[in-house]
Amino acid sequence: MRWLAAGAAAILLVLLPSPAARAGGPSVVVTDPADGAALAAAPDRIRVIGSAAPDPARSHLTVRDPRGHTVGPDTTPEAAGYELSRPVRLSGTGVFTMAFHVAFTDGRDAAGEIRFSVGTGVAPPAARPAPAAAPGHDHGPDPLSAALLLLDVAVVAVVALRLTLRRLTAR
Repeated sequence: MRWLAAGAAAILLVLLPSPAARAGGPSVVVTDPADGAALAAAPDRIRVIGSAAPDPARSHLTVRDPRGHTVGPDTTPEAAGYELSRPVRLSGTGVFTMAFHVAFTDGRDAAGEIRFSVGTGVAPPAARPAPAAAPGHDHGPDPLSAALLLLDVAVVAVVALRLTLRRLTAR
């Protein structure tokens, strides 16, 4: 019975999230342009800086013009350290929206949207709430639920083994 308790403890240690993961995991720390910025001239590059290394192949940086049309080709962003960026060519004035989905190398995601104005001299209205893939969003099973499921399977296996042994010794 001690081996069962030791095995369950080992499973819990492996499956429970680390302190960093419990603290929320990686996130987007800075955007350039910043949310709410009123720019005199259009930027030639957009940037997102995260708190962990991004996976550029699974990440997206998209800009929409004041009419809601995507600006330029939605190319794979370039990565340098914790930064993702891509060039943009913005024309005209008005409120532009940058949507981002950053996939970090540890498998977590952060997504959001910021707004900035170009040539208006006025800060844009606040961005809408983030899309469904919010910061800290996971696609994997809840570690505690997975550990409890494995513990349940182990208990059922032990009970089945004991019943089988009892039946064999009773003969």
